[in-house]
Amino acid sequence: MGPEVVLVAKGNCGVPQYVDGAICYNGTPEIMAMYARMALDAGARIIGGCCGTSAKHLRAMRDALEQHTPGPAPTLEAINSVLGEVSNGARAQWGGEQSRAGGAAPGANLSRGRGARARRTGSDAGGDSAGEGASA
Repeated sequence: MGPEVVLVAKGNCGVPQYVDGAICYNGTPEIMAMYARMALDAGARIIGGCCGTSAKHLRAMRDALEQHTPGPAPTLEAINSVLGEVSNGARAQWGGEQSRAGGAAPGANLSRGRGARARRTGSDAGGDSAGEGASA
């Protein structure tokens, strides 16, 4: 990854569950704090939360990052042991795979690099017209 690449990490706050008529997430502030430290160690420069993330989660993440001394990138096994099993799509992406055949989710943006900049410069990120095989 070159200096021009900015890795962004924003995970859901756990797995969504339907409880008493509402969608709830099972991620605690402590789990999100561990996630933030691992994301930083993995090279993320922007770290946040997505679905289910509250102000309490964000405070725990910020506190954890402020107190954290960056270390080596975590292994997939370490991530699984701390945060739980990752999806097939995430596992494929860990190895650089971005195609649907390789496990990318149906809603994943597989045409990265083909936006306005690519159209202006005529560059192409590779892959077929559906975006299969486009790299990050």
